[in-house]
Amino acid sequence: MKPLYLALLGLLLFLLPVLLLGRHGYVLLHDNLDTEISLVYLLTKLHLAFAYGTNVLVPQLMNGLPRNALRPGLSGTVLIFSIFRNQPLVAYLVHQVLVRALGLLAMYWLLRRYGLSRPAQRGLAAAVALAWATLPLYSIYGLTVMGQPALLRAALDLRQGRSRGVAWLVCAAFPLWSIFVYVGPFIAVVWGGLLLLDVARRGRAAWAATVRGAVGLALLLGMYVVVEWPLFYSLLVAKQFVSHREEFDFVRLLPHGVGVGLKDALRYFWLGQYHASPFFRGVVLLAVGVVLVRLAPARRQQLLR
Repeated sequence: MKPLYLALLGLLLFLLPVLLLGRHGYVLLHDNLDTEISLVYLLTKLHLAFAYGTNVLVPQLMNGLPRNALRPGLSGTVLIFSIFRNQPLVAYLVHQVLVRALGLLAMYWLLRRYGLSRPAQRGLAAAVALAWATLPLYSIYGLTVMGQPALLRAALDLRQGRSRGVAWLVCAAFPLWSIFVYVGPFIAVVWGGLLLLDVARRGRAAWAATVRGAVGLALLLGMYVVVEWPLFYSLLVAKQFVSHREEFDFVRLLPHGVGVGLKDALRYFWLGQYHASPFFRGVVLLAVGVVLVRLAPARRQQLLR
């Protein structure tokens, strides 16, 4: 059996307990069942997915929350919950299977061209893709995390002039199943910064690649504007409401400073981020140690300087 098929089978075995237990299984509560699942369910149940009017409210939420404060209707997540409108648990499970399966394929697709491209490395690429697809994450956010390997390959392909049609298609499709506020600004800064760095390092030789990359990035951001239009319009044009993130005065509410940041960084390396459930303590440090041990001595000394 091909390594990719074995990886997909492994993913199925990973998800099988949840699928078999159904309503008797475990569903994450924090920021998931208590908010995100119920919000998508209400949008589809009340037929408000595309009700983008500034006066549209969701009366079941906080005595009338503006509909535009919720996620857009042009989304793979909303589509799946619309198909299973009266079966939210089924919608959630189907959504999770699709997100993780596509995440596995995305990572495999990336590695088979960049990093593990030799025929003998198919098994390793499939194993890494399976490990990626089984990470603890909030699948309700779609391909925001799981789809990033596909977007990275698209960016690299555009840089090298390979498969440009597929790469642009990935750039256009990614916003349809991801959340802009969680990943969009960061992708824009990193991708744009790398394009500028490429021009600074290679000069005119990088112009063609930079133009292709800039078109891909512009396509990505343009699609985000289309998909997230309710968010942009309600916050930047209509001034419909004040986000609670803006209302909170974090300078007064939270400690700040370099020391606090370093302490948080060490805690994340040891415990992990609380959204991902700190089950495997020290796994990040262990992974760094394994990489350092396996590196060639000269390369290891260079990194440790």
